[in-house]
Amino acid sequence: MGGQAIYILLPSSLTELSYACSIPWLGTSPLELSCFAVFWLVQMVALWKGMRGIRQLEKYSAPVLIMLLFLLLAWAYVKAGGFGPMLSQPSMLSPSEFWSLFFPSLTASVGNWAGMALSIPDFARYARSQKDQVLGQLGLPLFMGCYAFIGLVVTSSTVVIFGRVISNPIDLLAAIGGTFVKVFAVPGVCLAILTTNVPANLVAPANSLVSLSPSTFSFKSGAIVSALIGAILFQPWKILKSPDSFVYTWLVGFSAILGPISGVLLSDYYLLRGTVLDINDLYSVSPNGSYYYSGGYNLVALACLVMSWVPVVPGFLHKVGMVKSVPRAFVFIYNTGWFFGFLVGGMLYGLLSCCIRRPIYGNHDWKFKAQIEGKIDTAPTASSLTDPILLGVEE
Repeated sequence: MGGQAIYILLPSSLTELSYACSIPWLGTSPLELSCFAVFWLVQMVALWKGMRGIRQLEKYSAPVLIMLLFLLLAWAYVKAGGFGPMLSQPSMLSPSEFWSLFFPSLTASVGNWAGMALSIPDFARYARSQKDQVLGQLGLPLFMGCYAFIGLVVTSSTVVIFGRVISNPIDLLAAIGGTFVKVFAVPGVCLAILTTNVPANLVAPANSLVSLSPSTFSFKSGAIVSALIGAILFQPWKILKSPDSFVYTWLVGFSAILGPISGVLLSDYYLLRGTVLDINDLYSVSPNGSYYYSGGYNLVALACLVMSWVPVVPGFLHKVGMVKSVPRAFVFIYNTGWFFGFLVGGMLYGLLSCCIRRPIYGNHDWKFKAQIEGKIDTAPTASSLTDPILLGVEE
């Protein structure tokens, strides 16, 4: 989308050349791909200063984006003759059609943020206190609700203004045209995409590569590798070509993978560990560590992920056309992939962990840990509950 925004700024003398003609096997034109490459490089510049640079980018861009959003709303209000014509647009769906679209659309919306939900600790860890990070996240539902409302209103206004629905913001800006769009709106959209894509899609995989091999990757090199894989090898312009494939195939399928991961993580942290983390063991590769599991792998968690993914596969294969028909239950499971995976993965992990009785080290499981380490043979006295050795704290 960033490349498309740059493309509409180009003069017609360039967009009418053969260089702007789409190549079938590439899925786009060389000119559009060049615009994409320019935007890709801008993202790399934004990442070069690491988390500090991203923080500055977000801090100064937020007011600009809010101002541009409300200017767009004001334009729609004036051009459509008020909110009445926009909000009075009749539904184009029957009740059955609505519900058949509601669940996959909801899942796609969650899937759009599912990766960010898993990687939010990458940002929350910089908060000065728990209170600060909680207050910081309270603004998200408010502003996202506001953005969603304005998006719906402006989209509805296009029916009144242009006689057709224009849901893609890039296409809308191209339809509006004029100096204001080229000078303010398109740069604003580029800024919006930049401030969303960098923290949401590049920070987490960059940190993951650093954690995988600190001697090989720095944050910068991890971000570059992530950008090469995610933004180029995956050819996102092909995914975005069709709204149906982007929303109901990519986002829904993507969310079905991430849902069970969220379920397992929360089940482990809240139900099994009682929100207790052993900070030292988080950075330990000792076989006796709390998080070493079986050779360094949590096989129970991996098994739960696989078991949660399997029921989603038939619906996915049906969606992409590899299977002609499947039972409606599998279609529903796919359409609610994140929610299904979250619940099933979390419950399976909790049940299997309790049955297998693997070591869960926390204050609620102090005796199991102490027995393994040979520190106690019998139940403790009341005073020994505060013994730093039994609680895993070095004196």
